[in-house]
Amino acid sequence: GVLMAFLPWTVGMRKAKELLITADNMNAEDAWRLGMINKIVPLSELDTAVRKFATKIAKMPRETAYFGKIEVNRVFEIAGLRSALLQSFDLNVLSKQTEGAAGEWSRIRREKGMKAALEWRDKRFRE
Repeated sequence: GVLMAFLPWTVGMRKAKELLITADNMNAEDAWRLGMINKIVPLSELDTAVRKFATKIAKMPRETAYFGKIEVNRVFEIAGLRSALLQSFDLNVLSKQTEGAAGEWSRIRREKGMKAALEWRDKRFRE
């Protein structure tokens, strides 16, 4: 759904297509390298890291954060993000109505999760 619309802006068009078509899993280091996450911390340090980050944000003047977020959002809207989100929504609705393999993939993914959908996909090629 919405993730598909963000991927090209985050990881680039070629990598977005690869991830969407193969549904490959990735580890935290790969996600960080691709710009999908901002930081990696060990689980034992997570609470401390979150508090430190939240405190840093809380010290920022509210207006600065507000206008900074608006500016970034507007740049992405100008670049077509809003259209991409709407297109992704339309495709998501259509995929739920599609019959055949694409519809089955969507149904399994929605009802049982990505792992079950991948197992269904791979089983088709082993038989």
